[in-house]
Amino acid sequence: MRFIKLLVLFCAIYPSSISFAKSVCEKDPTYNMAAFANFVEITEGRKRYILHQTGEVSLNGAKLDLSKAEQNKVKALVAFIVQKLPQREKEAMTLMGSLHSQFVNVVKAQLDGNSQLITMLDNTHTDATRTLGKAIKTKGNVTEFSANDFHKIIDRASGDFKLEMAKIVSKSVFTFNIGRNYKDIKYLGDQEWKKFKPEAKAFHKSLCADLAWITTEKERLFSK
Repeated sequence: MRFIKLLVLFCAIYPSSISFAKSVCEKDPTYNMAAFANFVEITEGRKRYILHQTGEVSLNGAKLDLSKAEQNKVKALVAFIVQKLPQREKEAMTLMGSLHSQFVNVVKAQLDGNSQLITMLDNTHTDATRTLGKAIKTKGNVTEFSANDFHKIIDRASGDFKLEMAKIVSKSVFTFNIGRNYKDIKYLGDQEWKKFKPEAKAFHKSLCADLAWITTEKERLFSK
């Protein structure tokens, strides 16, 4: 399994090695979340849960009757979501920025600093940020998570960056020896990705584990 938000950057340089799956995690969330400072909103279909840090929960405006033990679980769930959603978003942005810088530095050092290739890499980074923002984004003190966009992020990213790759190839024909340099790009991309892959895989694993825990706790609390 590969962390998609980093793969979309790498796809522009080394697309032939990428196999896009239909899911980001083994079990993708089917609900949206919004994490505020003191409460969390979870929406799934027509159900709208408001989980307060006090342990209280309302469903479509009606307060639920929860036991003390259930309220404690709600408190833990709220604290977890409020902490983890913005944390994972920041980590994803940092990782994408790091991978982008890594490839740009390689182009500067080993591919004569080809300006058009660097521009394309900059474009992929901008598009990756936009794609990530469709799935999870923070505005002010509120972090929102969209299950629909999270589930579709691979296909959307694949389309965006295959287009960028086509631009790179077409423009490169007029700027440098595409036969020699394309081979060099693929080799360098492979080598750089191998260095970065363990960190990306670890992040992907942690992200999916967080979402799986949230889903499990949500189902335990509200399946009845």
